[in-house]
Amino acid sequence: MKKYSKETISELIQAAAKSPRKRSHLNIHDNLDAPVQRLLIALQPDTYVRPHFHPEEDKVELITLLKGSCLAVTFSEQGEILDSMILDTENSLMEFPPLTWHSLICLEHDTLILEVKKGPYQPLEAKYFANWAPAEGDSKSADYLKQLKQQLHGN
Repeated sequence: MKKYSKETISELIQAAAKSPRKRSHLNIHDNLDAPVQRLLIALQPDTYVRPHFHPEEDKVELITLLKGSCLAVTFSEQGEILDSMILDTENSLMEFPPLTWHSLICLEHDTLILEVKKGPYQPLEAKYFANWAPAEGDSKSADYLKQLKQQLHGN
C-alpha cells in the first residue's frame, strides 16, 4: 500500500513555494512507462502553466482538486477562451478532453491537485505549446497570466 502522509503533502507544498516555477509534483506511478500517470501537483498563485495540448487522440486529463482553488481553462487553436471552471471545495473535479488546448491557473496559495492521464509519460514537444502564449520563463508570461486571471476571475 502506498501512503501519502500530511508531512509528505506539506513537503510538496513547501517545495512549490520555494521553486522558481512555483509548483512541484510527486509521481504516484512507479515509473514513466506506467500506462496510467498519476501525479500530486502543488501550485502557488504565480505559477505559469503555458497553454498546451496532448497530441494523443485518447489522452484525457483528469484533475481533482484536493486543496485550495484553481481555474481550468480551454482555448481555441487561435487562443480564444472557450470554457473555464473554478475548481474549489464545491466543484473539485474536471476533465480536459483529448486534443484540447488547456491550462491551469492557481488562485490560492498551497493549492494541491491530483492529475490522472494515460501513460506512458512523453515530454511535450515545442509544437504542442501555444505559439499565441508566452513561453514559460518569458518576461511576458507574468502579464499574460495576470490578464487571464482578470478576464476569467476578476483579480
